[in-house]
Amino acid sequence: MQRFCGDIAFPIDPLFRGEKVAIDQLAQLAGCDVGALVRVSIRHLGKGHFRLREEFASLQSFQRTRIRVCPECIRSEMPSSDCSDRF
Repeated sequence: MQRFCGDIAFPIDPLFRGEKVAIDQLAQLAGCDVGALVRVSIRHLGKGHFRLREEFASLQSFQRTRIRVCPECIRSEMPSSDCSDRF
């Protein structure tokens, strides 16, 4: 996330905290529906804890040098987002 934000010169801290203004700006840049982006955005719960959809994570979860995802999970979630045709 840090590299992505750095690449597009987007302030990471407000986005990392899930602030509405940052999500609105990112949705405008991506050309996708704000509501869809809000549903899949990170929510900062305080003290290094976050929520992403129905999952909870710690700050360490976001400090990876490689992306590790299940391709099947990504495919299954794409139809649930209005941003799916953008990526």
